[in-house]
Formats: sequence, structure tokens, C-alpha cells
Amino acid sequence: MEKFHEALDRYIVADKAERRTLEKTIWRAYGKQAAVMVLDMSGFSLLTRTQGILRFLGMVRRMQAVTRPVVEGAGGAVVKYEADNLYAVFPEVRNAIEAAIRINVALGAQNFLTEDSQDIHVSIGIAWGEILLISGKDFYGDAVNIAAKLGEDLAERSEILVDAHAWEQLGPASGGFAGTEVDYSISGLDVKAYRIAFRGAGLAVGK
Repeated sequence: MEKFHEALDRYIVADKAERRTLEKTIWRAYGKQAAVMVLDMSGFSLLTRTQGILRFLGMVRRMQAVTRPVVEGAGGAVVKYEADNLYAVFPEVRNAIEAAIRINVALGAQNFLTEDSQDIHVSIGIAWGEILLISGKDFYGDAVNIAAKLGEDLAERSEILVDAHAWEQLGPASGGFAGTEVDYSISGLDVKAYRIAFRGAGLAVGK
């Protein structure tokens, strides 16, 4: 991360010609095409107020314990955990959707064993694009912003939303996934997405 910040610091003070060179250098070192997943635990504010911060932090740790092996098992990598959010990257959109479904199913199965107040529900956004990735530290780019909007602001509880660019990557057959087209307007942006339908462990989403 330090090297990335050093490169940015040089870019800030560089003249126009040097900036073009630095842009190419930075993108060559950190740029990649990827599917981005942003997961948000539902009901953060209410849970913290009603259950207390320690109970909620325990639920966050449970979410992390469930999601990391699922992400890695689907060929992805966790970039970071931040508060009640998971940020991850995948080489293909299919991998990201499969991981999102497995996460919901795994959490749904766990919820059968916990009291309702301790059930974990998440919303997930997935986007595709060129990003700057500092492995294991952070990532930046339009796909990151869109996935965050979908996962944190637009997706409902236990819902998976995939942006249009990511959906196109699945090809004509949509990779075998069923999706319902939905349109949103948020922060001045028009966002087309697809709501993924799946069932499992007591869940029925996207009916």
C-alpha cells in the first residue's frame, strides 16, 4: 500500500506529460479486469441499538468466518473487511455470483440454529470492470463504486444484485443464472442491474 501511495503522491505534483507516464505505470502495476463483490450486513443500526455493540461485533465475526472460505473456495479473494462489510474480487462474474449464493445459503443454514435476534442477513452487489487492486489492502474503480451502491444502498435483505456490465460477461445464456432486470437512480446515476433468483436453506429470493 505504501508504494501505491508513493506513486499517487508523485502523480499529484507531476506535470501533464509525467502524469501520462505515471498513469500507465500505475495501471500496469495495479490494474486488472475483475468482478467486484460488496456485501453488507442488514440492519446494522437497529441491531447495534437493540443488541449492543458487543453482540453485534460477535455477529460480524461470524459473518467473516462464513464468508472468507466461501469466497476463496469460489476462486476469489477477500480484499478487506470493514465494519459490517465484505469487499472481494473474482476473476469471473460466474465465480462471484456462485459465491454470493453460497454465502446466503450458508448463513441461512446457520440462522436455523440461532435465535431470531442473532440471525445474520446480508445484501450483496456485484459489478464488473477495470479496477486498481492493492491485494489484501484496498481497491478502486467504477466497478467498486457500483458494487458498493448495489450491495450497501439498493439490495434488500438476502438479495443479490448484479450490474449490467457484469451480466453481459455471462454471455447469451446468462451463465445459467436467472435474473430479473431492475433499474435504479441513485446519487445522480442511472444503474441497470439484475436481481438473481435462488433458493436454499429456507431462502427464496428473486421470485
